[in-house]
Amino acid sequence: DQGLSASSSQSIDGSFNVSSITDAGLGETTITLTNAMADGNHAVTCTTGSGESNRFPTYNLPRTTLIKFETYRVSDNSAQDAGEASALAHGDLA
Repeated sequence: DQGLSASSSQSIDGSFNVSSITDAGLGETTITLTNAMADGNHAVTCTTGSGESNRFPTYNLPRTTLIKFETYRVSDNSAQDAGEASALAHGDLA
């Protein structure tokens, strides 16, 4: 499993196989993997912190070298940054 835990400052708090994260806009974070996944058919799990009860996370089109993590407000589906977020990719490395 490859993954990270990040805070609102767009810093990596803990990681495995994550080389960097980039703030890609409101509610969007790009996670760049150190070692590529074998293919785009891996599973991704995303979550936000316990204080983020009005937010839901998702990911956009898993790729072999990055994960696009997105967070939205539940009440109106608008993009929102999360104070705490985690993502995990399950699959084989290339």
